[in-house]
Amino acid sequence: MAFSGSFDHSLDGKGRAIIPSSYREALGQDFTITINPMRTAVAIYPKEEWDKQLERLRRINPLDKTGLNYERYLMSVSFSGNNIDAQGRVLIPQKLRSKIGLTRDIVFVGLNDYIEIWDADVYAKMEAETESEFDTLINKQDQQEERRCRGCPISGQNEGMFHAMFRRAISRMTSCLLSVCRQAPQGTVCGI
Repeated sequence: MAFSGSFDHSLDGKGRAIIPSSYREALGQDFTITINPMRTAVAIYPKEEWDKQLERLRRINPLDKTGLNYERYLMSVSFSGNNIDAQGRVLIPQKLRSKIGLTRDIVFVGLNDYIEIWDADVYAKMEAETESEFDTLINKQDQQEERRCRGCPISGQNEGMFHAMFRRAISRMTSCLLSVCRQAPQGTVCGI
């Protein structure tokens, strides 16, 4: 199940938040609370998704100083083994609340594979900026999609190769069909 939607909530005095009921089942138990990739919100990953993130981190070369610093930072702000309590709450670690600047009012946002928790004021500003730039963002996304389809090495060669193979296969099938239709008796409609 993909996480979607946004929900206004608040933190209690102890830094706990009630997880929206529509997220609870998909989130499951033993989830990880960390920082999102842009360092603008808290991120909550179900165990399976966090395991995928850990696998990516394992591929970092231990001699790559920048990669190792990234891994060290991310792991220092990641808290695994979390569970929802009987009231549907989870404690957001103080370290993350401070880094993100979470105040009492928060917004939960479903982002496909994980959940983000934003400070309500920061989220409102980001949402307004996004809405005002929506056409530009859509055009940028379309351009990225076009590059992937052409096999741009930055966006992923495999997709471009697949599209080329698909086009060749369609071309061959079209040629075969036209050949069969040309052989149909004159004055009849090809039934293919």
